[in-house]
Amino acid sequence: MNKSCIITLLCLLSGLSLGAQAPSGNSLFGSLRARQIGPAVTSGRISTLAVVPDQTETVYVGTAGGGVWKSVSGGTTVRPVFDDHTQSIGKIAIDPQKPDVVWVGTGEPWVRNSVAEGNGIYKTSNGGTNWEHKGLAETGHISDIIIHPTNSDVLYVGAQGHLWNANAERGVYKTTDGGKTWEKVLYIDENTGCADLSIDPQNPDIIYAAMWSYRRSPWFFDSGFTGKSGLYKSTDGGKTWNTIHNGLPNEMLGRMAVAVAPSNGNVIYLSVECKSKDLKGLYLSTDQGASWKKVSSDFNTTVRPFYFANMVVDPKNDSIVMKCGLNAIISEDRGERFRGVDGSVHSDIHDIWINPNNTKHLLLATDGGVYESLDRGRSFRMWMNLPVGQLYHVSVDNETPYNVYCGLQDNGSWYAPPAKPVALPTATGSRVSAATDFTLSATRPTKTLSSANTRAAISCAIAKLPGAPKRSGLSPKRAKTNTASTGILPYISVPATPTACTLRHNTCLCRKIWGIPGRASRPTLPPTTPKNRNKAKAEV
Repeated sequence: MNKSCIITLLCLLSGLSLGAQAPSGNSLFGSLRARQIGPAVTSGRISTLAVVPDQTETVYVGTAGGGVWKSVSGGTTVRPVFDDHTQSIGKIAIDPQKPDVVWVGTGEPWVRNSVAEGNGIYKTSNGGTNWEHKGLAETGHISDIIIHPTNSDVLYVGAQGHLWNANAERGVYKTTDGGKTWEKVLYIDENTGCADLSIDPQNPDIIYAAMWSYRRSPWFFDSGFTGKSGLYKSTDGGKTWNTIHNGLPNEMLGRMAVAVAPSNGNVIYLSVECKSKDLKGLYLSTDQGASWKKVSSDFNTTVRPFYFANMVVDPKNDSIVMKCGLNAIISEDRGERFRGVDGSVHSDIHDIWINPNNTKHLLLATDGGVYESLDRGRSFRMWMNLPVGQLYHVSVDNETPYNVYCGLQDNGSWYAPPAKPVALPTATGSRVSAATDFTLSATRPTKTLSSANTRAAISCAIAKLPGAPKRSGLSPKRAKTNTASTGILPYISVPATPTACTLRHNTCLCRKIWGIPGRASRPTLPPTTPKNRNKAKAEV
């Protein structure tokens, strides 16, 4: 078996969402062990964070494709604790009475087109040494877990359900026996799941649930889908539910995030997605959801709700709220005004933790790893020891020694030999593009030429010249164009000259642009005509 086949097999296996009965890594590979070869300059997408409240040096990090990691030193060192189970993580919750009891819901909730499904919920009673599968295997993506503050046997789980098809295993589930049995206490239909949960800190029988109808396909994403999205409230521990929409947009709703202020159960924040641009944004209730008023249309309160619908309220001050988004934002006046956090933080924020004992101490979960602040977001340091980068594609060439090529989710494209005499345990490699979401391939494996494809449907040829590689003349702004909601485009290797660039449309037809100079400028596209389309087909 050649190198390319071996690497392809490993990538396919690593991308699978393994079911409860799926073979383990040990049974598949025996004593064969992987060795990190890089790149060592970045981390990867973090989906959720959980910290022991009275032992804030104990942190659990849930990742989009790298399982669960634990630190007992506030991030100085980390170790994986979930390697034998599904690696796509949706939510982590720590028992407030028993900090060694941790629940992990699998299936990342930020359902982009490259997301992996989970296989239910797991529990550890010894801080992550051993795990027990506790059911809900077909829920697909678990968005939230709430543990009753005084009864460890009572939990609520928000299940989004399958992303690509209808299924009944979605909604809000409750257990009263520590996960031995589950009751579905809120169910709308087979297309509508639970995107978020929040509990009243003064009265744990009051639960809020943001329900979301959605569907993804290779060629579209529909947030709102059947029109059954809504915000629900229960005052009797989930026995009965009612919608609380007074003041919310009277139209089809999409994904919402709900957060009750830990210090004041009357104050609730809600991010709302809807069709009307002037109605979407951040809403506030000061009467336990009886009425709502819109307080902000800040860009990061509306951007890509399927990816960023999450926020957190300061544990001690109900006027301070932080919202996830392309960048993290913070308001200290109940959402009237927002400021951004330190601009050095990697973009795409998915979760935020605020230290209940020192509310200036923050952790951010981003597409580039974990960031920590001690001054309420004005400056951050990155945790540099979480090797959880997501590789969209791996390829090799036929040089001696051969090079390994990879495209990272949101962290550029890289190549390097598999063994390199460097002091670091992981070779950093050479970067060929700063553009996001690349696949990288040696399209002519016997020559010094490779191609790179972005999520934005851009394919460009890159000549590997002596010294630092030179990338094609695509502006970073163009390369980051978002087409995530249209689905993944097929990967096509297009033989091209070092100055050629191919821009692919959602119709999967190609236009070939010749003679683009090696400078950071946006290429001018020729008009689309039947003749151009036919020529593109022939070239591909």
